[in-house]
Amino acid sequence: MCSISSPRKKEDMSNCKQVYIEGYMDVGHRDDDLYRALGQMSMPQHGLKIQFQGGIVRKPNKWGGITQFHHFVIGGNEAVSWRYLNHLVKLIKKNGWVTRASAQDTEERSAPVSLVSAP
Repeated sequence: MCSISSPRKKEDMSNCKQVYIEGYMDVGHRDDDLYRALGQMSMPQHGLKIQFQGGIVRKPNKWGGITQFHHFVIGGNEAVSWRYLNHLVKLIKKNGWVTRASAQDTEERSAPVSLVSAP
């Protein structure tokens, strides 16, 4: 699952990272970029997996209806770049919100980094 990265910019390096992202997202809203990212997590060789936890938050939407946001957890160990993780958090925030997100570069044995502050 994790491979040796080639020398590139630090944010582009795909070292192995232990990842944990938790929050709520609207999976009924069509967002091809989000679906593509979530689809990768269904592949057996991909180390990040998403699990929906069963919790639902309902909020009024701008069309007068109700939108359901489903509780999820993404976790695992995979060779991904910081850029990819920040992009994933941005996609989730576009379709819901993140309550907790962190990653730790396990190859460099660095301290966990919070991803919640990603815009």
